[in-house]
Amino acid sequence: MDERESRPRWSIGIRRPRSLRREPAAMNSQAGSIAEATVDATEPHSPALTKGRMTANGRRSLDSIRPRVLGCKDLLRDAKNESLSPHTRYRLALECMYLCCVEVVEAEGVTVDDIAHPSFKILDVAIPALQLPDRDSVTVDLLLYWSQRSSPFVPAVPVTDVCDLAERIYDAMLCRIGFV
Repeated sequence: MDERESRPRWSIGIRRPRSLRREPAAMNSQAGSIAEATVDATEPHSPALTKGRMTANGRRSLDSIRPRVLGCKDLLRDAKNESLSPHTRYRLALECMYLCCVEVVEAEGVTVDDIAHPSFKILDVAIPALQLPDRDSVTVDLLLYWSQRSSPFVPAVPVTDVCDLAERIYDAMLCRIGFV
């Protein structure tokens, strides 16, 4: 059996031209110079940060500093899309709320890398920090419980109310992390 027959089918494909391939030594030297540079992402004109949008006053935009916030914005937009199924809209709104809570927890100085997601621990820290009313915090808890149970049924809360709650949490998160 030749080498080509012994490889799995998924590995056979178009290869990069040699001019576009990087040698391991070149990649290691680049990684070293990147790792040595310390960058404050809130600096107005950081030379090491070349991607992301700039605001009118020359500062980096929120979504280029915190990509999770941009994800929340996209999830919220999609949750409001009435052409999607109610089940999908509930899930998108919950994901938006949960990512907002993760952002708040990180802003509070708690590391989220060691936590298995989704987790009620995130909500235990974020909900009081966001200063949500009790009825909203109960709704978020119930939605997270619903998502973990993988129920084929939708929650009793109207999807428009859940989207409104997700928007309130998004706005509260922006205030809490200092961008409003």
